[in-house]
Amino acid sequence: MSGARSNSGNPFTFRSALALVVMGGALFVALLWMIGTGLGMGGTNDGGGHGAGKGLNGYAAFHRLLEEQGHEVRRGRSNAALQQYGLLVLTPPHDVDADEMNRIITEHRTIGPTLLIMPKWPAAPVPRSLRPKGAKDGWVMLGKPTSPEWVRELENGGSLDARIEPGNAGWSGLGLSGSLPVAKAVQTISAGGITALIRDTRGQALAALVEDGNDYGALSEATDAGPGSDGDESFYPMVIVAEPDLLDNYGFAKVESARLASALVDAMTDGEPMPIVFDLTLNGLG
Repeated sequence: MSGARSNSGNPFTFRSALALVVMGGALFVALLWMIGTGLGMGGTNDGGGHGAGKGLNGYAAFHRLLEEQGHEVRRGRSNAALQQYGLLVLTPPHDVDADEMNRIITEHRTIGPTLLIMPKWPAAPVPRSLRPKGAKDGWVMLGKPTSPEWVRELENGGSLDARIEPGNAGWSGLGLSGSLPVAKAVQTISAGGITALIRDTRGQALAALVEDGNDYGALSEATDAGPGSDGDESFYPMVIVAEPDLLDNYGFAKVESARLASALVDAMTDGEPMPIVFDLTLNGLG
C-alpha cells in the first residue's frame, strides 16, 4: 500500500525567514533608541522637580532655554544615558536613594561635568477639583520648604550642612546678580569640601564648586579658593546648587535666573560644545 506524501517540510521560505530576522532586528534597534531617549515610556510632566516638570518646582524652562541656545539636550531615563560624555544635570527628590546617587555621580565625574540641584519644595499636583481657570497639567501645590537629609551622605564635597532660613532674596555670582522669588525660605550649604560660586546677601553659599585641587577655568576663578594644581586631572567639575529657585521654573520668572543658568552651563563646559542630559531616573521615571 503506497503511503501519502509527508507534509512536514519547513513552512517558512528563505525570504520569509529573512524578513522576520530583519524586522526583528529593526524592532530591537527601535526599542533601544526609545529606551535611550525616553520616548514612548509614559508621561513625564507629573509635577515632579525634574527636567520635564512644568510646575514651579520643575526645570522644563531650564531645559527649553538650553535647547533654544542650540545645545544638544536630552532627558535621561536609563543608566546608559547617564554614562555618556557631556554635562549631567541631577535633580534628585527628598527621598532619593543616596547610594544610587553617589554611584551615578562618582561614575560620571570621569566622563563629564555634573550639576547637582538640591530639592527644597515638597510638591503635589493640583487636584482637578481645585484647579483655577486656565491651570495646566503639571502645575503643583508647594509644601513647607525642607532640606533633604541625604546631603550628609554625599561622597563628593564632603558631608554638607544645609539650612533653610529667612533671608534677603538677593544673590550674586559669576559676574551676575538677581533676586529669588521667595525670601522667607532661602536654602544654603556649607562644608569643608566646597567653595561658594553664588552667594546670598549674607555671604552664604547658594551654589558651590566641589573642591578637588583641580583648575576648572572660569569656575575656579569665580570662587574665593581660586584655581588648584594638584588634583586628579581625570575629574570633571561638579557644582552643587543648594537653592533650587535659582534655576527652577519658579526662579525663571525672572530673566536674571535665565542669564545665570546660561553662564553656569558655559562655565561648567568651559565653552566646549557637549551634550547635556537631564536625569529622570532618580525621580522615578527611569
